[in-house]
Amino acid sequence: MTTVDTTTITVELPEAFDRHWNRLPSNTVDGKHSTVDPAQYFLRFETASRLVIDRATVRSDLPHVTGTEASAVEQTTLDFINAHSHPTTDAGEAPAQPVRPR
Repeated sequence: MTTVDTTTITVELPEAFDRHWNRLPSNTVDGKHSTVDPAQYFLRFETASRLVIDRATVRSDLPHVTGTEASAVEQTTLDFINAHSHPTTDAGEAPAQPVRPR
């Protein structure tokens, strides 16, 4: 049996965090205070499935992904991956090495 600690984490930072950090699920920023609720944010995967995306698609289309006022570049990248990938449980289909920029 696995036990997960779901204690909320709150820290006071030397400077105020940008309000855009509130976009992250379960993250709350209020001035110098940042709070993360692990029960809502951290996921535990029960399967060994992966998302696989063609390297040529990544190299040709991903460099053009940018962030917007409504969506951080990380979220836009995740949306791109979800739109262009497919799930697999075959470890042989997933590349052994991550895609590196040229």
